[in-house]
Amino acid sequence: MVLFEVEKGSSFVTSSLNAASIALIDSGFPLNFCIGACGIILDKDGTLFTELEYKEKFKKLLRTYEPQCYTFENPDTQVQATFCTVLKNTNQQAISFVAEGKFSLQHVIEAQKKSVEPVVSFFAYLKNFVKERFV
Repeated sequence: MVLFEVEKGSSFVTSSLNAASIALIDSGFPLNFCIGACGIILDKDGTLFTELEYKEKFKKLLRTYEPQCYTFENPDTQVQATFCTVLKNTNQQAISFVAEGKFSLQHVIEAQKKSVEPVVSFFAYLKNFVKERFV
């Protein structure tokens, strides 16, 4: 699978990877494993948020009618770095990790850990999707 990112910000990448995973499953294509992606945002205070948590926290600052693109290039933004983690469903092992911005190795490790729960939740959704669709 090849994915080209048109805009910066992990939201597009994570949504596209998760949608591609669902499309492959829905097509009945035989897969060795599924993938799930999660975007993590590091704010200026050093706090890590999933994209959904960040959107909820700053929803008054975001225009919800536009696609969300979390970048750190705008001086008004609270974003210091963005991370996109891709895990496989068999053992929640990271198979891809993309990071942009200013961050430390500790931030990378914490972002990886924080991404596991949302991706496991996505895998639970996929499991139910397959049961309903194919069983």
